[in-house]
Amino acid sequence: LDDARRAISSYQSVLAIAPKDRGALGHLQRLFRDVGDWDNAADIVGRLLELERDAERQVEYTVALAEIAEQGFGDPEQAADRYYDALEIDPGNEQVVDRLLDLLGQLGRWERLCAALRSYLAALPEEQQLRSTSRRMQLAEILHRHLARPAEALEQYQAVMEIDPTDIRGRLASARLLADQGRLDEAVARHREVLDLEPLHRESLAQLRTLWARAGFSELAYAAAAVLVVSDLADEPERRLYREHRALGVRTPQLALDAGVYNSTLLHPAEQHGSRAILNV
Repeated sequence: LDDARRAISSYQSVLAIAPKDRGALGHLQRLFRDVGDWDNAADIVGRLLELERDAERQVEYTVALAEIAEQGFGDPEQAADRYYDALEIDPGNEQVVDRLLDLLGQLGRWERLCAALRSYLAALPEEQQLRSTSRRMQLAEILHRHLARPAEALEQYQAVMEIDPTDIRGRLASARLLADQGRLDEAVARHREVLDLEPLHRESLAQLRTLWARAGFSELAYAAAAVLVVSDLADEPERRLYREHRALGVRTPQLALDAGVYNSTLLHPAEQHGSRAILNV
């Protein structure tokens, strides 16, 4: 500690002669942070930030102010403000986004968290849109769970599906939200898209069983349960439904479906086009 204080005194002597000496300022802010002198550390970092014109270094110093606010002063609100400042300088900085989202989530600042995510997404160039899918999933979850704006959440899930047609996450989350809203046919369609990408996806098969049961299509629910059982993917609800139907001597679904039910629950969306109606004439 004595060595640190002597070093601090030496650098302060340098700054008395050359107040803008960046080397001395840089060493001094680190020494103040090491000894826990947060007020002086913040003051020195602020002086460095005023002198800096390089955006990358500006982010570095703004993040340092955020860390001082959080770790030194125990002020997460001020820390979040500083991280937000850093994000305005470099909206695509992943580390800053992660820390800001963590703090805003702890503080329950959901609107501001959404604004930070939208800023990040808007800054991504077109050729890097694949990087946006995980952030869009985060944004959709916040919109749905914390802000009760399901329509906007569905827009983000749709964007994920369009950006990466092989991404299952957007389809699964969209299906869950649609089911919560009672839009069962649309939820079923989403799960069918998942199964087109991954034919034995356990969650989609299990959710199809539940959705068909809710819609009154017990034989279709049994069919989904049977697939899970024979694939060794079933949980107890599927096993129980399978046993009950087998005990009744049911081997395959027995329900005769009209065209509307068939189209909305069994026919894959990619097959629902005009030529099918012509062929059925």
